Amino acid sequence: MQDYDDPDGDIAVSDRVYLWRRDEGKPRPADAIEFFATLVNDDPHGGAFQYRSVLTDVLAWVLEKAGRARFSDLVARELWQPMGAEHDAEVTVDGHGNALADGGISATLRDAGRVGLLALRRGRARDARVVPGSWIDDTIRGSPDGPWAFREGDGARGYPPGAHYRNCWWVTDPQLPLFQATGIHGQGIIVHVPSQTVVVKLSSWPDVLNRSMCHATKAAAIAIAAALLESGG
Repeated sequence: MQDYDDPDGDIAVSDRVYLWRRDEGKPRPADAIEFFATLVNDDPHGGAFQYRSVLTDVLAWVLEKAGRARFSDLVARELWQPMGAEHDAEVTVDGHGNALADGGISATLRDAGRVGLLALRRGRARDARVVPGSWIDDTIRGSPDGPWAFREGDGARGYPPGAHYRNCWWVTDPQLPLFQATGIHGQGIIVHVPSQTVVVKLSSWPDVLNRSMCHATKAAAIAIAAALLESGG
């Protein structure tokens, strides 16, 4: 698991590249693209699951090349506007304009909820198709070796059998289904399909990751969903 407390680790370097942390005399890559080139794989492809925030940043860079537009413009055109967002979101960038896609997006609670509703409704918003339903289905179903890789790696603690990570979503229970988008310091979007419920939580926990609080948050969302199912709401 990536180390948020290592002052010389990849996360600390990334924070300095994206101008979230002062250099304090330490050398750093000039921008995100140069930073990507310094990274190496921990293990061969196909092994145990290892979550790495920077992979989402690399994905954003690939999207920019494929879509021939900046990440923020792509998100606005393909997602934010079609889903009916009320407000603009803000995207952190480095000194050369490269997006911090893994955790540098600021949005209102209601618009974060719209992202959850989009996933809940298999990619539809305002009677329009925004995301292919097959992509949502693939996210929930996962790959055949997904649960094994998850269990053997970073998902070993605190997740039930069958849980996996797919398409930037943490799938807690693919049978219900129950899945979530999880950020650091207590941010999260939880989608509970049987009750047609989306729970969004905005937080400022002092800890980057607090497993007991994460589990309590998920338990609270499940309790809300169960109460709604019981009441028929």
